[in-house]
Amino acid sequence: AGVVLSGFGEGHDFTFENNNILEGAMPSEKNEIAVSALTAHKLGIAVGDKLDGCFFIDGNMKLRRLVVSGIFSSNFSDYDRSTAYARYDMLASLSGLQPGFADRIDIAGIPLDLIPQASQIFQKEAAPLVDAGAINGGGLYLTTVFDTGATYFSWLDLLDTNVIVI
Repeated sequence: AGVVLSGFGEGHDFTFENNNILEGAMPSEKNEIAVSALTAHKLGIAVGDKLDGCFFIDGNMKLRRLVVSGIFSSNFSDYDRSTAYARYDMLASLSGLQPGFADRIDIAGIPLDLIPQASQIFQKEAAPLVDAGAINGGGLYLTTVFDTGATYFSWLDLLDTNVIVI
């Protein structure tokens, strides 16, 4: 099964992730991962089982022995099919990132109606950092929840339309 491993840095609020844990816990050791119930069922695995993880980085394959620390369900099947959780330090060592650096930053708490304006401001303010070389590695890509969650927003719009029709 192919999944995207999400690792979080210090200060991340794990309320969402912890509320979705069905068995076990979020990874606390470098070689642990938490997988969705869908992935666990598909692979026939449980908490404590060992997996061989294959990581493709810069055209090279790296293998790691992983242990399932937890099983979660967010009740969003697309998210659950494609996501697993790992510790940031494992992902950093695999990808060659220095500790304390990130390849993605999530900003939460902005009201939905202000997200387009906030993203324009962020893009404008970050551009000089990219030009000066303070942000490395292929540039800066900005996406909003409207980009990454387009399917869900379309579904919610459809529900709103159904309510009006009814």
